[in-house]
Amino acid sequence: MHRPGFLTVIEGIDGAGKSTLLGLLKPVVKAVFLAEPSRGQAGLLIREHLKAGRHLSQMEWLRLFTDDRRSDLAHNIQPALEHGHDVVLDRYYYSTAAYQGQNQDGLQSAERILRDQQSIFRKPDLLIF
Repeated sequence: MHRPGFLTVIEGIDGAGKSTLLGLLKPVVKAVFLAEPSRGQAGLLIREHLKAGRHLSQMEWLRLFTDDRRSDLAHNIQPALEHGHDVVLDRYYYSTAAYQGQNQDGLQSAERILRDQQSIFRKPDLLIF
């Protein structure tokens, strides 16, 4: 019987060094490395919107990131963990709370978004800021 995998999340604002840390970890840590937004349908749509500089409401961004996270967990993260693989994730719901919790468009606070996301999605075993 194998042990369940370990979920590590690396968070930080743009330019904080996440990519540098991930680059150092990849050659020495045996894990599945994933990122948000994912390479799934919702994630690709997010990437397209970001690249094109499209303006979406904070609520629309929240919905897209939540849909992407739900799909990525179901199709990539959870299956890997159940098969005993460790997963290192570049960004997670903490970024969603930070970016979409700016009280624009009548949206809830970052704290509320974080609580809501934590009630829906798996908590990481290790969080690195």
